[in-house]
Amino acid sequence: FAHSGPWDHFARVPLFLYGPGHIPALGSVGSRATVADLAPTLARQLDFPMRTEEGRTLGRAVDPDGPPPRVVVVVVWDGGGRNVLDAHPGAWPTLHGLIPSGVWFERAEIGSSPSITGPVHASIGTGTLPRTHGRVAHEMRLGAELAYSSDVAPRDLRVPALADLWDRARD
Repeated sequence: FAHSGPWDHFARVPLFLYGPGHIPALGSVGSRATVADLAPTLARQLDFPMRTEEGRTLGRAVDPDGPPPRVVVVVVWDGGGRNVLDAHPGAWPTLHGLIPSGVWFERAEIGSSPSITGPVHASIGTGTLPRTHGRVAHEMRLGAELAYSSDVAPRDLRVPALADLWDRARD
């Protein structure tokens, strides 16, 4: 029932990019990926400059001739790692059917342990790992105070997220 821990089956998750006209239809690819690669990849699709310390653009997931998308939606299936999909192969027919029309990284690395929501989501948004963005747990110290995940906000990250950079640049 748990979906958090230091084991590989929790630390490796599927990463799927889909967008006709923006994402090539390559299906499952064997390339290495981390969740920190998502922000720089989306920035590249938006033709928006973003440099991060750890994340890199997943070049196979970007159509170099495609126009920037008008909308980007990121869906996180928290607790839906590869082990869950393997255990319930018939429970995700829509996602499974879309794989040939996008780019599916079978076992992307989350880049932190244990596999808890806050650090992973911060890595997705910032394109960096916990050592850089600073979200290392659900409970952490902010100055002299103990803060819980419900108390922290994007402003508490050490680096800005792609959405914040985009928002500032576009006023």
